[in-house]
Amino acid sequence: MPQPYRDYLLLNPIPHGLETVRLGFAPYYHAVPELDLAYLYEFALVAVFLGLAMQRRFARRLLAK
Repeated sequence: MPQPYRDYLLLNPIPHGLETVRLGFAPYYHAVPELDLAYLYEFALVAVFLGLAMQRRFARRLLAK
């Protein structure tokens, strides 16, 4: 994939996870140089805490329905 489009694609954390899995299964796989597993972990951590904060904020509305 051309470089400008790859930068936009790698804003999504899912390709980072897929590339890491591919590296785990095939040791000779040539992953993209921009691969960053920390980005995937940070995104997951932020998503979990955002979900917990939203659940805490809207708990009464969820129980009322």
